[in-house]
Amino acid sequence: MASTAPRPPTISVLPTELIKEILSQIQCQSTLSRASQTCKVWHALATPLVFHAPDFHNKSSFERFLVAVESGSQVGRLVRELNLLSTPQHWEFVTDTALERVCKSCPELVHLDLEGCLSVRDKGLKAISENAPQLLSLSLSFCDRITDVGVKYIAEGCPSLILLELKCLPFVSDDSVRKIANSCSHLESVNLGGTRITENSVVDLFAKCKKLTFLDLSSCYNIAYPENFDVNKPEGLEIVFDSLMEGDAPWESDGSDGEWEEDEGDNGQFPAHTHFFHHHHGPLEDYEEYPDGFSFEIGFDI
Repeated sequence: MASTAPRPPTISVLPTELIKEILSQIQCQSTLSRASQTCKVWHALATPLVFHAPDFHNKSSFERFLVAVESGSQVGRLVRELNLLSTPQHWEFVTDTALERVCKSCPELVHLDLEGCLSVRDKGLKAISENAPQLLSLSLSFCDRITDVGVKYIAEGCPSLILLELKCLPFVSDDSVRKIANSCSHLESVNLGGTRITENSVVDLFAKCKKLTFLDLSSCYNIAYPENFDVNKPEGLEIVFDSLMEGDAPWESDGSDGEWEEDEGDNGQFPAHTHFFHHHHGPLEDYEEYPDGFSFEIGFDI
């Protein structure tokens, strides 16, 4: 005779609000990915958290992420933050092509950290400009193949920027920074340490960016008397002059005279030489169904 005893409750029958609370407390992306494979409900609730600010352990996990956001499943719309600085060997595989794929597939991206991505050049910044007008923060520090051309693309296409990091870009000058000042009036924090700017672009930033509260001018050796700005700066603005150690600015230490050398694949167009990005979970909205079998795709960090 079959038993009529009630079956014990399973985790899948927990109230949705309780599941949301449980998932929101998980900080480890691998754990979230595995939690999404518990059942359809957990899968639907965990997926937005996995993609909100994804981490990448290596090149392979980054490639799996690209495949996932290009899959047509709309998960790319869940991505809000990308911090590639912490990804091993990001300086090699985060290229202009990869950046274009990210920007086209993640239309809601608002925070992008590309610090030290040495393979990113002006073409990649054009992709950002054309596909991510909603960006609020962007770090390009130490991406030393970027020139004024690329920074102008950002000025033209990303007018909502609040934070912009251009530290140690030896081919960035007044030409593009003045364009930034004219186009990005919402800026609150700007890092220009180790660039070739002069007093002219700083004056423009003072005049045009009224919300500016932080400005880094460390190792800007084309500014003759930087201390004058500290005296005459707008009220509420902090200016830093010493965040870089001597020799940190690439053009200071490598003997470069500013001329461009031909780099393989560049046709001589690019120089050949050498926070705000918090990972937090956004609010959980009402969950929606994602395609069956997608749990494998969101496990790009495993």
